[in-house]
Amino acid sequence: SMEQGAAWLKNTYSLEAPEKTIMQELEDEIQYFYFEKVKARPGAKKLLQGINKRKLSAVAATSSPREHVKKALERNHLLSYLKNIYTTSEIGESKYSPKIYLTAAKFLKSSPQETLVVEDSLYALNTAKNAGFQTAGIFDPLGEPDQKQLKKKADIYCRVLSELIDYIG
Repeated sequence: SMEQGAAWLKNTYSLEAPEKTIMQELEDEIQYFYFEKVKARPGAKKLLQGINKRKLSAVAATSSPREHVKKALERNHLLSYLKNIYTTSEIGESKYSPKIYLTAAKFLKSSPQETLVVEDSLYALNTAKNAGFQTAGIFDPLGEPDQKQLKKKADIYCRVLSELIDYIG
């Protein structure tokens, strides 16, 4: 959590600033990144266009704050391809719980077996897989350090999002 991260930074680096100040500074940096800098993953637009063309629906299930994700999606011209956004903070549970995926599947009127969860994180992919979802692991050079396990555990593994077009209806 942001609180745990601020406490860790304060203790590890003997910072004088109160944890609330550290949290606010972190939040400001993260917000700036999402609002101004973050780029869409390679192949994201092509994949979402392919999903849309096939008359399928896509939603986002994220651990990031809604405002951040929405702004980044808008700036990258991807928001219109998604039917909804679900965040772990709004759901009330992290991706160690399948609740966010189950909520998204219910919205899509599909069962876990009929729903593909795309993840770049091994723990989140395992959560979805253990709940009966089809899973796709996506390479992220700055993300999951154990790409070997991500590839092994996923039903599908791709280096670029647009590669998933070959696997969808």
